[in-house]
Amino acid sequence: MDRLVELSLRFAVRHERVLAIIGALWFALGCASAAGFVDLPQIPFVTDTFGWLCAAVWNALWWGAAHPALERRRAKDAASPPD
Repeated sequence: MDRLVELSLRFAVRHERVLAIIGALWFALGCASAAGFVDLPQIPFVTDTFGWLCAAVWNALWWGAAHPALERRRAKDAASPPD
């Protein structure tokens, strides 16, 4: 399990900005599609009824768990002496 968390954190560190942008766009498109502001083709988990809910869960996990873990990792790496 620790190996999976480590690999996930490494991936998130490399692609942090892209993951945040995708989450924000996904939420905005889901809300706009659900409200009828944007007419998009049917894309599961983006334009369906629960698209914005899935995006909200994604953003909650990203900003509530993954991003703080990245910040703690950066602080730990900055505090530890180089090898």
